[in-house]
Amino acid sequence: MSEDHFQTSQTLLLRIREPSDAGAWGEFARLYTPLLRKFALLRGVEAQDVDDLVQEVLKTVSQAIRGFEYDAGRGTFRDWLFIVTRSKVARHFKKAARQPSGSGGETVRLMLEEQPAPEEERDWDLEYRRRMFAWAAEIVQKEVSEKTWRAFWMMTVEEKTAADAAKTLGMTAGAAYVAKSRVIARMRERIASVAGEHLDEKPPADGLK
Repeated sequence: MSEDHFQTSQTLLLRIREPSDAGAWGEFARLYTPLLRKFALLRGVEAQDVDDLVQEVLKTVSQAIRGFEYDAGRGTFRDWLFIVTRSKVARHFKKAARQPSGSGGETVRLMLEEQPAPEEERDWDLEYRRRMFAWAAEIVQKEVSEKTWRAFWMMTVEEKTAADAAKTLGMTAGAAYVAKSRVIARMRERIASVAGEHLDEKPPADGLK
């Protein structure tokens, strides 16, 4: 990947560094809030505390984003956001453990381990990919024809063959492949513009769940 392409693929991540660009921050919050909420709930944060935790994560990101270096050798923005989010989750459980009503115990101990547990990384990666796929899909679906979108969806999400999709949609198998590739290209561009990286073409397990 060329340096120029890498820079242009991080449009939103660069924009939120500018305090004057309120629109960029609003876009960032809308994109990432569902991911942060889902991850916190999966890790056991109580529903009534999730919104406060998400706000803490967003506050930390807004304060630290100017110092984030886009160095592929040091990890992606996805990795960095995971570290920030996990730290806030761990702090939440640490605080709960100090309170008389806190249960403490094994759950809190695991949350406070220095190295993230495999399931934490797995949950984060899966939910990150799901969120990016859902976000990009919502945008790109409005940019292409219904037949193009259905060809992509049938072949990529429903895992139909090109022949089956083509028969259903009244098009050639070659046209179905072209439609699928067109949608994938657009989605990858959209995701790269907000995440600073290209994710796999295939949607995450369970699609948009």
